[in-house]
Amino acid sequence: MTYIIAVILVSHLLGGHQVLSHHDRRIIFPLTHIDRSLELHSITKELPLQTGKCQDYRNRDLVLSLPGVSPRVLYPGFITSDRVSCLSLTDSAIEGIQSGSFSHVPNLMYLDLSRNRIQLCDLLSFGNPDELRTLVIDENDSQGQQTDLILSSSSYFSHLEHLYLRKNLIRDIRINLRHQFPSLTHLYLSDNRLEGRLFTHIHLPSTLTHLHLERNWITKIDTQELINLSSLFLDGNRISSICSWQCQGNDLVLRGMRGLKFLSLLRNDVSYIEPGCFNEARNLQSLNLAHNAITHLPPGILDVLHQLEDLSLSYNRLTRVPDVSRLVMIGSLSIDHNYIDRITTRTFSNLHWLKWLSLGGNRISSIETDAFTDLTSLEELDLSHNQLSYLPWGWISDTCLHHLDVRGNYFTSFESLSINNLWTLTHLYVQGTPLASGSTADRWSIGYNTTVHVKYTESVYRSGCYVECDGGYTIPRITFSDKWTWVRRTSKVMKMITCKRIILLFIWINLVSSELNSLCDNNLEINLSKTGLQRLRRKFLSNSLINSLNLQDNQIWSIDAEAFEDLPNLEYLNLAGNFLPYSKLTQDFPKLKTLVLDDALTVASPEDLEESLSLSEHCTPCLSKDKRKTQNFDVNLEIKGALPALEKLHLRNNRISMLSGLENTPNLTHLHLENNDISREFFSTFIPSTLTHLHLENNSIEYLNSSVINQLEVLMLGHNNIYRLCSGDSCHQHKHKFYENDPLLNLAGAKRLEELSIADNMLMEVDEDAFADLENLRYLNLSGNYLEVLPLDVFVNLTNLKSLVLSNNLLRDIPDVDDMENLENLLLNGNEVKVVTGASFMNLPKLKTLSFANNALSQVEPGAFDDLTSLSELDLSGNKLLTLPENWISGISLQRLLLDSNSFTEIENMSLRNISGIEYLSIAGNPMRNFSARALIKLPETLVINIKPPGSARDDGEICQCYNFHCGEGRFKSFEGSELTETRR
Repeated sequence: MTYIIAVILVSHLLGGHQVLSHHDRRIIFPLTHIDRSLELHSITKELPLQTGKCQDYRNRDLVLSLPGVSPRVLYPGFITSDRVSCLSLTDSAIEGIQSGSFSHVPNLMYLDLSRNRIQLCDLLSFGNPDELRTLVIDENDSQGQQTDLILSSSSYFSHLEHLYLRKNLIRDIRINLRHQFPSLTHLYLSDNRLEGRLFTHIHLPSTLTHLHLERNWITKIDTQELINLSSLFLDGNRISSICSWQCQGNDLVLRGMRGLKFLSLLRNDVSYIEPGCFNEARNLQSLNLAHNAITHLPPGILDVLHQLEDLSLSYNRLTRVPDVSRLVMIGSLSIDHNYIDRITTRTFSNLHWLKWLSLGGNRISSIETDAFTDLTSLEELDLSHNQLSYLPWGWISDTCLHHLDVRGNYFTSFESLSINNLWTLTHLYVQGTPLASGSTADRWSIGYNTTVHVKYTESVYRSGCYVECDGGYTIPRITFSDKWTWVRRTSKVMKMITCKRIILLFIWINLVSSELNSLCDNNLEINLSKTGLQRLRRKFLSNSLINSLNLQDNQIWSIDAEAFEDLPNLEYLNLAGNFLPYSKLTQDFPKLKTLVLDDALTVASPEDLEESLSLSEHCTPCLSKDKRKTQNFDVNLEIKGALPALEKLHLRNNRISMLSGLENTPNLTHLHLENNDISREFFSTFIPSTLTHLHLENNSIEYLNSSVINQLEVLMLGHNNIYRLCSGDSCHQHKHKFYENDPLLNLAGAKRLEELSIADNMLMEVDEDAFADLENLRYLNLSGNYLEVLPLDVFVNLTNLKSLVLSNNLLRDIPDVDDMENLENLLLNGNEVKVVTGASFMNLPKLKTLSFANNALSQVEPGAFDDLTSLSELDLSGNKLLTLPENWISGISLQRLLLDSNSFTEIENMSLRNISGIEYLSIAGNPMRNFSARALIKLPETLVINIKPPGSARDDGEICQCYNFHCGEGRFKSFEGSELTETRR
């Protein structure tokens, strides 16, 4: 009662007093001489405010929150106070506001009039409180829920920055907002009935940076009038495509949006994205395209988004991971709940800053060993609710992984996870897998600080539907503060010291040097990553036992000439993710074998860097790495120091255009130059004859010197500009106009080559003799190009080839792969093949994996696969198959068969009888209402059948929305995740 008594005592009793009550406490209007804040509780659930909240104004004075007690009509002087800064009059059935009603509250900065009945003519026409910064009029019922409300008049609000008009049934706005709201920065119009054409005549103020239009009736919106926006939210509208110039239908037209940083199109109908549509929005930092109907992204569509940090493509219809390799600043990537069935080699290459990766709820059944290469910052990985039964050894090495989620997969043993040495892991989620019920976690070879989650606890087990439809649960994103570092000596791991006392750590290392020398001959591995180091001074470490030093992700901008002088046995040095202002490497390392300088070089001067970096004791990075990425520079790097033992040099993501001084690395074998600015001129420099592995992905290469190629065993050229593959003299024959500048790769003499990738280039032609000298080649990747046809005998000399990847080209016919006796994997998914003939595959005795996913297959001839006696996995998903011939797959040892997303109406049309030995069958996404178990009667009893599309589903086959209810009782005897296990007696 204290506040109410104070207000009554100071109220000046004028004529026409109104006495209103709030929970038996009286408020008397007019209110004058107010000397303290009064905040009454509202029982109505309020819409949260995102910006411009009362508490955001630090110079505020008194706050009045008076829900449900205001006069029906507000009048000048109903409140008089020069101390009230924030005023809330919600839920009061206010019907009218007289002009000048707030003129006696001259310092009012925040006004909330939500959930009243203000007449439309008064909604914005009550005068101009001079200092008003935030105006909230959400959920107003001005005309008894009348639809198609039109705002046509407004007072002049000179300083208003935040305007909330949510849930007001507004159909149109005919106010010149530029004139009436000249300082407006944030406009919230969500949950109305606005159409996109509105923004061609509304005249938005040039100060507007944030526009919220969630859940309106927008089908088309052109952003040419919104060019000053930094944030645009269009969730829950009716947009079906994104374009820039050639736009038709229900489009978001992105024009002139160079300042746009945040764009959200969650829950629209987007199915088409025009190539190049983001060219004028290349500064995007966050892009949300979740819950749409996207089946694929055009090649290179994301390449211009160098500043993108957060990308969500969840709940779409993607069949493969799009090309994200040029998103060098990406920190969070969500591709969960799509139709992806496998993760191939180097799918996520160059994503050095990626921390959170979500791939749950797909159809992933296999992950190749190098799929997660370069994810050195990865902390959380979600692989839940896929079809994984094992992971290859070394699949997740060189990461900082803390959370691994493999719930709802088919792992039966800890060994099948291949994470024995993943010591950074803090949480492992195995709920809903055979592993959770059949293993004892305390016997697993795993880090001592790892928590294994084998049961759904009450905190996340929301309902009986949870295990089947887990869409709402996400692993909590925990930001670790790196308060300690590790010093590891062979089998011992010792917790050390906080980064505030990093100097003490150096002292400790030096003090124990002599003791360690006397105790053992083992080497020391020192990890000082993420400790806030800025400068390495002379002899900052002194220990002859240290052979490995990790200084990754610090703020190092200066290294003294003799910094490493007392580390004579150093073999591994990692300086990635720092700010080294060097175009020359002058340090001598007599025994160094591996040097990592990924994302470490800048051309800024030491003085500029020293000024930009904070010297706080908390070791918090103050120079943004993304700011460094925006700098327009090329690095001409020269190696001047002696590196006689160096074998592996990593220089990824440094914008290097030239590299010289490799004569100082006479034993170099591995050179990593991914994601730089290298062109053909680079290869006029000296290359050591010892070099065998060359990685040049994501550059601008159109040509490569054949003398370089001839000594290599591994050559990775993905994401460059090569148009043609040829060999020898034929390379000089210009067959087409676009070859006039020789954007080609001459493979003559490349007899040592074992692995070659030219994925995602501009390949349009491969000469018949292109691979004539590549008899030792084991892996060839030509995916993501523009190949329409391949010469008849183009692969005839590749007698040792084991893996051939031709995915995502324009092939209409199956290329000639006959007599490739060592071929084990053939991927033809994402092409335009229509028929698999009976003579398509001859003499391929070792072929194990064959994929035709996402072609245009409508026919498979009898006997098409009869000669593939070793075939264990066949993927025909995403095609147009209506029926398959009898005995079409008999006589082979098939273990996994994928027939998802075809046009089968009955399971009998799949002709599955007599397929012995099969372990897994996927028939999800076909238009089958039901099927008879008779069609499966001769299949193995242990067969696992997937009958449901990816995503959340109930036992009764319907999509489960995952609210707090229990799913219906299952029809099937045994149900796990999204798969059916039939058990017959």
